[in-house]
Amino acid sequence: MNPIIRTDATGALPGTIEKSSKDKQKLKKACQDFEAILVGKLMKESMAGARKISKGSDAEDARPFGPLEDLTVEMVAEEICESGGVGLWKMLYDQVSQQNGVNGDSGDK
Repeated sequence: MNPIIRTDATGALPGTIEKSSKDKQKLKKACQDFEAILVGKLMKESMAGARKISKGSDAEDARPFGPLEDLTVEMVAEEICESGGVGLWKMLYDQVSQQNGVNGDSGDK
């Protein structure tokens, strides 16, 4: 061991604990964002299917508020995922953190 480089009581190099915590938060946010995108896409597809069933095959053409609907669906999907989501982000987080050698424990929600 190099006497110039000092470690803390756990044997970790200075700054590694903070970096690890920041990396965990970034990974958690990325997994939640991915889940939000997926949930939003599923919601949009189900809405499109419902429109086709109720109005016929050209229902996509009659969407005067289409971009506003899409934005609303994306915001709802984000909120769903930030408040716990459907659980996909937790599985994804645990899998990626295990592969990268980071201690998983997705924490709260």
